[in-house]
Amino acid sequence: MDVLKNYNADKAGLPFWLVPDATGAPLANSEMKPAGAKLPKPEDNVGCPAADNEVAYFTNILKATSNLNDNDLAVIQKRFLLNKPVKK
Repeated sequence: MDVLKNYNADKAGLPFWLVPDATGAPLANSEMKPAGAKLPKPEDNVGCPAADNEVAYFTNILKATSNLNDNDLAVIQKRFLLNKPVKK
């Protein structure tokens, strides 16, 4: 909880992920703010992306904060889209 509190994520829910820079400052996290919102709400945590917009958010973060190439990102995106609930 102390780590979550340190990053103002103690109400975000689990799983929660964070991409820090070399000093530990956050570059991005699993709180996907709705368009136009100043702050995310706890229910905006996409800790384990599954919906199309959540997976797109996650892969865009990876693209911006890593050296992964487009092929690597496509593999990651494909895998997380398998988490999408099946409609009955």
